[in-house]
Amino acid sequence: QTFWFLAQCIARRAQHLSITQLEVVTLSYCAINLLIYAYWWHKPLSVDRPIHIDITRFNSEVQDYFLRPRGQPIPTLWQELGIMSPNSTANEPADGTFYELGLFENPGEDLGMIFFIIGTTFGALHFVAWSYPFPSHTQRVLWRVCCVALVCTPYITSASILGMMQPEARTPCMLVFSGILVLFYLFARVATMVISFTTLGSLPTSATDIVQWTRFIPHF
Repeated sequence: QTFWFLAQCIARRAQHLSITQLEVVTLSYCAINLLIYAYWWHKPLSVDRPIHIDITRFNSEVQDYFLRPRGQPIPTLWQELGIMSPNSTANEPADGTFYELGLFENPGEDLGMIFFIIGTTFGALHFVAWSYPFPSHTQRVLWRVCCVALVCTPYITSASILGMMQPEARTPCMLVFSGILVLFYLFARVATMVISFTTLGSLPTSATDIVQWTRFIPHF
C-alpha cells in the first residue's frame, strides 16, 4: 500500500495533476513507514520455534566482554538467554559493587540522531505543498510556518538532547526550553493535519482527475 501510494503521487506529478495537501501529509507518514519497515526488515515473522544461536561463533572480543570478575552478580536475563553461566567469570577479584556495561557509552547520541532523521524527513516533505493554493492567506502562512518548524525543531531538540547528556547542562531553563520545543513541534503537526482537511473544500479541478496509466506504456 505504501509503494502504491508513492507510485500514485509520482504519476500524478509526472502528468501535472494536482496533489492535495492531505496527500502531502500522508506522503510524510509514508516516509516514516519506510524507516520503520527498514528497521523491522530482519524481524522474524510468525515464529513457532526457538532459534538457537551458538555462542562459539562469536568473536573473542564479545566473549571477553561477557566475562565478569568473581563476586559480581550475573544478570538473570543473560542466564535465561544462555549467554552467561556461573562459570563465566575471570580469574581476578571483583572491583566494587557497581560496574558499567559499556555497550552504549552515550545512548543520548543515538536517540538524538534518530529523532533528527525521522523528524527532519517528515517535516521536509511538507515543503512539497509550499506553493499550493490555499483557501485563505492565513492558512498559507500558517502552513509555511509549520513547515519550517517541522524541519528546524527536530534539529534544535536533538542538539538539546545531546547537550543535556552532560549533568551540568541539565538546568531548569534548558528543560523548559526543550519542553517548549516539543510543544511547538506537536502544534505544527496538528496544524498541518487540520489545514490539510480544511483545504478539501476548495480543491483545484485536476485534484479529482485520475492517473492515466496507459501513458506510461511505450507505444508508437
